[in-house]
This record gives sequence, structure tokens and C-alpha cells, in this order.
Amino acid sequence: MKAIFYIMFVGFLAFHLMGCQNQSGSDPSGNTVDGWLALAGDASYGSDQWIAMLDSAILNFPNEAEPYYRKAVRLIRQDDYLGGMQNLTKAAELNPLAYLNYLGLIKLMDLHDFEGAATAFQKAITLGAYNDPIISGNAKLRLGLTLKEMGKFDEAISNITEYINENGEEHVIVYTFIHRGTAYEAIGDFELAASDYEKALSYWPKCTEAYYFLGKLKLAIGEAAAACQNARNAILYKNFIRTNPSRSYTDQIYYTDLEALFDAACQ
Repeated sequence: MKAIFYIMFVGFLAFHLMGCQNQSGSDPSGNTVDGWLALAGDASYGSDQWIAMLDSAILNFPNEAEPYYRKAVRLIRQDDYLGGMQNLTKAAELNPLAYLNYLGLIKLMDLHDFEGAATAFQKAITLGAYNDPIISGNAKLRLGLTLKEMGKFDEAISNITEYINENGEEHVIVYTFIHRGTAYEAIGDFELAASDYEKALSYWPKCTEAYYFLGKLKLAIGEAAAACQNARNAILYKNFIRTNPSRSYTDQIYYTDLEALFDAACQ
């Protein structure tokens, strides 16, 4: 029954606006996708009326990306990833510069679809869509993180290094060095891994993750005293752990990891 009323509402809305256009010569929405989006903005976010406005915008302007994107975000927030990704994929097809990088991020972080994420980031790089205007981030760095998750550590290091070189060490977030360090560690290059962790600390001396991974590395190579000191520092700065309530980051650590390292290195 609710679906029937919804369809009737969309039809009534379209009929009403067409009638207004015929009477006055101009659609109250401005006969543009922005006009429909403005009407959606007047409705309660996520309501049936709001969705009806977006569906009307998609119906009237099927080649405009933004309505698909807005609907995708709403569906993803409701854990409807099937519908959300269908709409987000369409938005990225229509406007890759705006939405392709974000599409790859959702595939990487939310869905762990690493193959799909890598494809999206590679295409974004090819098109020159390096920077994500929705959630700040660089496609080349994200591709590096994706390749690391896929176990392609040499390729991951290459992409992350290119990103660092193109932007300058002082202009990338400190976690970039941690990500590359863990990739170096995975291929057994402990010296370069330690160098990256130390470089992260040179830019931010309170970086919990850098202390943790450096301490863990020192413990693995038999430097117990250094491992213990880094474990102590990691616990000292535990409140600076990078967290996100809706997803885990690449190389995410938790308080229990710090405690386990301390127990192993210091006792």
C-alpha cells in the first residue's frame, strides 16, 4: 500500500509541475536538475517526499549525476549497499571527475571489494581525477592502500612513493609513511620500514600508530629495549589513535593492540 501511494505521489507531482509549466510557460522547479534538487531540499531528508523529488529528477534528467549520488548516499547510510552502489556507479559513469574516486573509496573501505576499488582508482588516475571532492583523499594513495590489501606490496610501495614524491613529504598526512612502512615490512625490508615509522614521528611526535608499528618491528628483530620504549610511548599517546565510528582504517590499531605489545616487549 505504501508503495502505491508513493507511485501516485510521484505521478501527481510530475503532472502538477507539467501543468504549471503549461500555464505559466515556466516550471516552478526551473525545469533544471538544480530546481528538482532544490525542491528535494525543501523536504525532510530521507522522507518519501525527498526520495520522490530525487526520483523525479532522475526521471526528467537521467544524464545528470548528482541526483544518483544523493540517492546513493542516503541508501548507503541505511545499509542498502545494493541500491546505493547501483546509484553511485551510475553517478560515477556520468561524472567520473566528481564521483569515481569516492566510488573506489566505498568499495575499498566499506565493501572490501579490492578489485573493484583498484579498477575505480586506476580509471580516476587515468582521467586525472586525483583528488576526491567528497571525502578528501588522493586516488594514487588510495590505489596504493588497495594494492597493499591485495598483497601486492611492491606495487603498493611504488604508488605510495609516487604520491609522496608528487606532493612532497611535508604535504602528505603522516599515516602515508605508516602505510608504506607496513608494506616494506611485509616484504622483509625492515630498515626502510623503520625509516618510514621514524619519519612519521618526525612530523608528528604523538603518532600512536608510528610508535606501535616501530615497537612491533623492533620486537621482531630482537631489540627488546627499543620495542619496550616504543610500546610505552604508544600507550602514552593512546588517545591519538585514528578512529572512525563507521569503518576501520587501513592499518587500524586498537587499545588492545597497544596492551599486547607492551606485555610482549616490557614484561
